[in-house]
Amino acid sequence: MLSVSPAVDPLEKQALEYLAAGKFRKARDAFKLLCKADRAKNLPRLIEANVGLVQEMLAKGQLSEAQQVVVYLKTIAPANVIQGLELQLAAQSGDAAQLLPNAVALLTVGAASLAPAEKLRWADQLVVAFAPVTAESPEAAQLAGEVRRIHEALDAIAAGQSERALEAVRPLSRDSVFSHWRMFVKGLAAFHGGQAEKAARCFAELPADSVPGRAREPYLLVVGKTEAGLRSWPENIIEVAGRLGAQPRWGRLLTRAQALWLAQRHVDSYKVLRDAVPDFPREGLDALGVLSDFYFNALFTLPEEAGYQCENFLLSIEEANRAKNPTELKMIRRVFSQLLAARLDSFTLRTKWESVLREHERTHGANPLLASLAYGWLGEVLGRARRPGLFGSGGKAPLRDAPGAIDALQKSIALDPANLAAPLRLCAVYEALKMNSERNRLLDSMTARFPYSKEVLVLAGAGCLDRQAYLKGLEYLEQALQVDRIDPAVPDLMVSGLERLARLHFQKSRVDEARATLARAEEFLIEQPENFLRNRWCHLARRGLLEQLHGDAAQSAALLAQARAASPFPAAFLLFAQTAWRSLAEHTKGNGPFEAELNAVAKENPGAARGLALARIHLFWRNVSDSRELINEENWLRHYLKRAAKNPCARDEARQLVELLEPHPAFSGEAMAFVSMVLKKDPADPLFRLYEDLLRPFRLRDPENDQNRLLAILDEATRRGDEKAVQLARELLADLNVPVPPKPDWDEDEDEEFDEDLPDSANFPLPPMLAEDAEMMKALVAMLAGMSDKEIRRARKTFPKDVPPEVFDVLVALATGRGPSLPLPAPSGDPNQMNLL
Repeated sequence: MLSVSPAVDPLEKQALEYLAAGKFRKARDAFKLLCKADRAKNLPRLIEANVGLVQEMLAKGQLSEAQQVVVYLKTIAPANVIQGLELQLAAQSGDAAQLLPNAVALLTVGAASLAPAEKLRWADQLVVAFAPVTAESPEAAQLAGEVRRIHEALDAIAAGQSERALEAVRPLSRDSVFSHWRMFVKGLAAFHGGQAEKAARCFAELPADSVPGRAREPYLLVVGKTEAGLRSWPENIIEVAGRLGAQPRWGRLLTRAQALWLAQRHVDSYKVLRDAVPDFPREGLDALGVLSDFYFNALFTLPEEAGYQCENFLLSIEEANRAKNPTELKMIRRVFSQLLAARLDSFTLRTKWESVLREHERTHGANPLLASLAYGWLGEVLGRARRPGLFGSGGKAPLRDAPGAIDALQKSIALDPANLAAPLRLCAVYEALKMNSERNRLLDSMTARFPYSKEVLVLAGAGCLDRQAYLKGLEYLEQALQVDRIDPAVPDLMVSGLERLARLHFQKSRVDEARATLARAEEFLIEQPENFLRNRWCHLARRGLLEQLHGDAAQSAALLAQARAASPFPAAFLLFAQTAWRSLAEHTKGNGPFEAELNAVAKENPGAARGLALARIHLFWRNVSDSRELINEENWLRHYLKRAAKNPCARDEARQLVELLEPHPAFSGEAMAFVSMVLKKDPADPLFRLYEDLLRPFRLRDPENDQNRLLAILDEATRRGDEKAVQLARELLADLNVPVPPKPDWDEDEDEEFDEDLPDSANFPLPPMLAEDAEMMKALVAMLAGMSDKEIRRARKTFPKDVPPEVFDVLVALATGRGPSLPLPAPSGDPNQMNLL
């Protein structure tokens, strides 16, 4: 026979749900009704609901309401429940007369039945009551003595007598209910004695739910042993931390400032302190100084939109001359010189940065070492290479402000001759400007001042090799090798210098000395495919060619055969050997011994991977060859790459090729072919869309449209997780705001003047054209008018091949005022109207 479970009373079910949810008042009312039906079953739950209600009221500070519920509970609850609640009421109200005896009774007679958390709670109540404990039994007397010792210790800490405090709590044992107070006193003594680590260890041992466990928070905050983080701190903790840090009455201000900061209202957070604290912001290691540094340094890490808001607020202060004090103005200019270094024109950047240095010197006195570092940073920023101009992406990148960089770096060196970074950077600027005499003089002084610096020895060695002072250069490089045997640049230069010296010996018929010199390079050879200086097969090829030109033909044939066998593939050997022959056989006529064979291998099926290796070989020789232009080899490689771009290849292979070729205008067409191949498969590929933009041969720049396009590409790159595209897009966005550098006082081509006699074709009359074309013409002419002669010559070379040269001549004539007037707009919609561009 099946048994049937009794139906659950809906009221009982609802009451239990109220009790589980902590809705004690509703649970109490429901269980009152249920007790009328079954008192024995529901009375314990009614008591539980009332106890929960009392504790809820105590937590809210509703003492009188809680006392009324306790009065009712006395009619239904057992004595031990009432006793516990009355103790809680006494503790909340501060009624020591009732609290202390009952707490003592609980910790002595009833200790065995108390949970550890309850023991902690009632022990803390005895201490924080700060009243003498009555002893009516030996156990109570011991308890009273321990409470008295803790009070004495706290009094001693307040009086600054740490030793007396430690002596007072020393008798307390580890199993005492007040042992955590003993540890708290030890932590306080260590804190006020300047022993931060020891204090932190003591505070770490305290139970988190005890009174000392809660009281330790501001101390840990001050000693930096708690994670402040993006969390909300109670005002009382911040206030205590401020007092401990000799900054009282900071609780309310910092609580407001922190709440605003966490709410992403960064400007309002700064204004709370700026408006309320007279000497904020200021410098120093105290709380005000640290807070000041925090607000200004946070600008480097804020999200983009929040950063813009803070920038606009602080810049408006500077522009309106509303700085609160000189320190605020200095901090604003310092931070924004660093933040906006790439966007400010060089004059503004220098002016603001030097005003920061002057204010610092006025406040703190002269500090040549700091000023040297500051001018070194300025010189580094002004000496950075900019992206080339509007006509293509290749060519030599101009420096942002070469005269300003030189001036700043020279000041840095004068202020601190021991600052090595400044002369190293100045050497790089001189080298970029081809100011060889100045660079060599600077290197001479650097080798005397820094005789054991690897960087200086390497620069000096490379400079001597360029001046064909091979023995002196190798001596410098050997010293650098003794300092650092890991840096690959040193053995690279060593091999380069040894091969140049061997070549000189061969040319002067000192064959044995030449071979001995080449033998010295053997120890530096490595099996690294992309290192064409120290790769073994490349070294064998150079040796074979030198023997062919100046030594023994049999040795030459053997060496070249070894090089051919060790090379990665035939075309690599042939291109390397043919190009090396052009460089080494400087005065030899003819096309070279490898040209016919090289042309033959070009007909093989080319691929991107081999094209990448061949491009690296060619670009290596373009960088090191000092005898002939490599036009034939360049044309061969361009032909090979054009054919390779018609064959399938992996995206990464195409990426590597484009990155390698993009800085070289001669190969822009070949690089664009690989870009087009990838975009044909994936038109939205963000990285290759950026490459397409960089390789575009000629177009008028429109900053607003360019920015919108780059932002769209950046969004797509972010969505795809393409970090390389994200980085490049951000760089190009930053470049949009880079100001045009001032024209230097010198010009490497100043002896070459632009042809004043323009061809007759430059004077043909311009017919009317469509309005939009006329506007484009005006913009293009205005751009050409702002160019130097040198820039116009470069523009002529990179002008689109499908545009007649006569068009360019007309544009130059218009820009220089030597041609016809600008065309008038034609009526729109004329189907017979010529479109010049």
